[in-house]
Amino acid sequence: MTKKIQADDRDWTSKLKGEKKERYEQLIDLQEELLNQIEDFSVDYLIHEKETGLDSADLGSESYNKDIGLQLISNEEKELILINDAIQRLKDKTYGKCIDCKKTIEKGRLDALPYAKLCIVHKEEREKREKFGNLDNKILTE
Repeated sequence: MTKKIQADDRDWTSKLKGEKKERYEQLIDLQEELLNQIEDFSVDYLIHEKETGLDSADLGSESYNKDIGLQLISNEEKELILINDAIQRLKDKTYGKCIDCKKTIEKGRLDALPYAKLCIVHKEEREKREKFGNLDNKILTE
């Protein structure tokens, strides 16, 4: 599982000012929220796993719920990777720049998706290519 950035890695954050500092705090909040959601699901799952006496219909329902829960955790872990990447880009002073064209990502896009690494033009290009089967992993292209 993805872990939070360690405290000793945060020395560089004291140099962040204004919007970059706000983005960092927003990313840390998102990171903590996702970690809590994963932990809550894991605890709920472990408690629920210990229950006995379920009939076959209950077992089928539980299996379905387990699959959905595991998919949610997988998606949240992918989002954590994107958040950690965004934090690293802040540290590297490349945050807010499109990884394809190096132009500034629109503020509205970063407001909606603070870990975005593509400007809207390149995101749309990748989605078009993905639609035609040229890209495999959509979530890692945000």
